[in-house]
Amino acid sequence: MGIFTGTLFRGLDYDDFAAKFGFIFSAILYLCLASMAAMPPNLERRDIFSRHRDLSFYPTVAFAGAQVALEVAFQVAEGVAFTTLAYWPAGLAPVGFGHFLGILASLSTSQLYGDVAAVAPSGKEAQPLAGFFVVSAILFSGFVAHRGSLPRGWRRMYWLSPMASRPSGR
Repeated sequence: MGIFTGTLFRGLDYDDFAAKFGFIFSAILYLCLASMAAMPPNLERRDIFSRHRDLSFYPTVAFAGAQVALEVAFQVAEGVAFTTLAYWPAGLAPVGFGHFLGILASLSTSQLYGDVAAVAPSGKEAQPLAGFFVVSAILFSGFVAHRGSLPRGWRRMYWLSPMASRPSGR
């Protein structure tokens, strides 16, 4: 998917901010949807863990530590691969800080949806809750409705949206 995103926005001009914002929006939207698709395995692991914990197979800390190590390693590899294949062909800044921010966005998005899977009682509640996060992130990103056009009471949602704060670097 990184190759498709990178070649779609290949060679963006320095002054073409609308296209750059579209690139960042589509990249973060992909990260949200890919993380949402990774929720069912997390929910299945939780059921297995509950059975193992009840039978005293191993302590909770051992299971949690192994899961964190596995997930973080996988998320970093996925973030590096996607960001490398999308960032450099699009012609964004040649410094590595933006590349690092792309990897960090991948990690934080994956962690958000992992947390949703951990908090929700079951998959029937987790998927709609994750869908709510995706829709609210899109709605308050500034791509659908600009920050200035939002009613005063809804502007806080703009600043809470991961799709709004990541393109602006905040």
